[in-house]
Amino acid sequence: MYLTSVIPLLLSNITSGFNKQENLSFSPQYSTIYGLTQSDILGALKAICNDEKEVQEHLEELKFYANGYHFYDERIVEPVFNTHSALLYLQVSK
Repeated sequence: MYLTSVIPLLLSNITSGFNKQENLSFSPQYSTIYGLTQSDILGALKAICNDEKEVQEHLEELKFYANGYHFYDERIVEPVFNTHSALLYLQVSK
C-alpha cells in the first residue's frame, strides 16, 4: 500500500486497463486507515490530560487545526485527523 496526494491518472495508451489503481480512502472499511481516528486522539488526550474538560478543550482545538476528515460520504464513519499535525499538537501539549 502507498499513500499519495496525487490523483492517479490512467493513460490508456501507456498502461493497461488491468493496471488500475483503487482509491481505498472512499471505502467505508478503509476510510480511517489514512490518519489517526478520533478514538486514537481521545486515548492519547486521556493519558496526558488532568480531567474530561481539558480533554474536550484539546479535542476541539484538534478538530479545528488538524481537521476531522471524513473520506466516506455515504454513511457516518469515525473522523480521521492529520497524523503529523495531531502528533505535533499532542507532543507540545503534554
